[in-house]
Amino acid sequence: MRIPKIVKWFLFIISISIVQCAWAQISFQTEYMKITLDKRGQAVTFTDAMTRTELLYKSDTVPFIRIKYNGQICFPSSVDFDSAHGVIRFGFLENHINISIQVTRKEHYLVFEVIQVIPEKKIDQLIWGSFPLQISEMIGEIIGVVRNNKIAVGLQVMNPKTLGGYPLYDEGSDPSRGNTATKTSWGSQLQAYSLDRSKPRTISVWWDQFPNMPVPPIPE
Repeated sequence: MRIPKIVKWFLFIISISIVQCAWAQISFQTEYMKITLDKRGQAVTFTDAMTRTELLYKSDTVPFIRIKYNGQICFPSSVDFDSAHGVIRFGFLENHINISIQVTRKEHYLVFEVIQVIPEKKIDQLIWGSFPLQISEMIGEIIGVVRNNKIAVGLQVMNPKTLGGYPLYDEGSDPSRGNTATKTSWGSQLQAYSLDRSKPRTISVWWDQFPNMPVPPIPE
């Protein structure tokens, strides 16, 4: 499954560097923020580089990506970074699935693009986050931006294959006004998900009012 340019990460930045640490952590560094992933593909820091303030709410699991496979949500068990090509490879060993994500540097943001899934057509959904943040002053649910009086962090999807929010229903609908960014008891969170619409599906729609509805594939 190829999902081109599925998500932009707005960090309101000037410059970006990517560093792989000796202890198997991967950092995406900007002038204003540092994001670090551990060897299991978990986000471990969202740090305001100017003040060294940690923005990430500490949780047991903060996966950068998750997948839905055979009706179950699965977490990556390993991650590897190809610094020469800017590619992150996530391994889901129990499911025998590997996902490669291209990280592209732009002037003011990073683009994360799924470039390969092995085996193809095996996963139903790819979920970005959710990313819990200790920011609660202003929440832009639809546009996917959270901010306080010092910093703003946002997540923006790039094409129809990806939707902002969390996949509450298999058909990809969301009855709310938007939940790319949501307010939580600890602050806020950002989230998005991608659907494989290239294969025929049978799903329940309209809040399970119409079960087992056939959905034809959408050509690439």
